[in-house]
Amino acid sequence: MPDAKFAIAVAQMDCTVGEIEPNLNKIRRLAQTASELGAQLVIFPECAVTGYFVGDKLSELANSPDGAPSKALGDIARSANLHLACGLFTSEGGAIRNTQQMFSPQGECLATYHKAHL
Repeated sequence: MPDAKFAIAVAQMDCTVGEIEPNLNKIRRLAQTASELGAQLVIFPECAVTGYFVGDKLSELANSPDGAPSKALGDIARSANLHLACGLFTSEGGAIRNTQQMFSPQGECLATYHKAHL
């Protein structure tokens, strides 16, 4: 298996702070470009869905781990036919978390990680 290759793309994007839809559109475009260039996995930064410093909007921007933004990320992974890892804020049981999720090329959420160490 020494000739096996797995192409990874790392995305850097200028997030629109506090706005989910414009960021999902950027993620969609970058994922499609990564796929067209041969990537099998594209990795986006933490909080890519909302931007990092969202201030008072944090609680309204945090969705459940299987909420609309996560479903959109799964759809993006499926549409681009690649694995996709992306950061977003999630809310579960009253706790808001800085979360990274990994999706399969079929759009399935394979893993959810909540940042624990600063």
